[in-house]
Amino acid sequence: MASGSSLPPESAKTPQFGTEIAGPPAQATPGPGARPKEHGAAVQPPGSSNRILFLDDDPDRARAFLGRHPEAVWVQTAGECIARLAESWDQVHLDHDLGGEIFVDSSRDDCGMEVVRWLCSQPQEPPPCTWFFIHSHNADAADLMVRSLRQHGYQAVYRPFGIDVLAWFCAQTLDEPDQPPPEPIQPAPAPDLPGWLGRQFRRFRRTAPPRPNADRVDLPGHEPSCGSSNFEAKESGNRQPEGT
Repeated sequence: MASGSSLPPESAKTPQFGTEIAGPPAQATPGPGARPKEHGAAVQPPGSSNRILFLDDDPDRARAFLGRHPEAVWVQTAGECIARLAESWDQVHLDHDLGGEIFVDSSRDDCGMEVVRWLCSQPQEPPPCTWFFIHSHNADAADLMVRSLRQHGYQAVYRPFGIDVLAWFCAQTLDEPDQPPPEPIQPAPAPDLPGWLGRQFRRFRRTAPPRPNADRVDLPGHEPSCGSSNFEAKESGNRQPEGT
């Protein structure tokens, strides 16, 4: 969303880009517990202890967030957010994809990662009471932001905006129609081993080379095969009669 966009009219004062979210109308004489307005600081409602900075370019998200936290300060650009980080905050909510774009490269200087780089480059110790909430739906970029902040000592968590994971899971479970249980898987029948062996034997008989003929005539220079008719004839011809 381009800088300078405004929200549709609401019952309360409509927050504009870079403006402060005020509480009840200021009195001429501040009452007990009222916080005086300082230069560059947001006015908090009486009795409020949370100081919240909200970076996002989506006016619908901003309207929903400010409805829950009317004391929050809404900014829409990385530069505006960095300028406000000189103040002390209890919570800082950061988006990654700004300017109406989605899946922005984290190396650009107009995305939420630029705020993280600025924070990590500061020489002073991270504020111990400030929590950083990364609410971008760009999960990869959000993970990079959280890890970078934690590595430099900041307290950071990933909380996608508008998603209650537990409630979503319960709703999905309740909305599913009752399904019959799946049919049990029947075990495969045992193989017919005798039949398989018979088929393999018949296949072997069909494909095996023919056996040599036992009654064939032996070739010259080769010994006759034992049991052949030629061998028996030669043996009977060479046998001497008994008693000679």
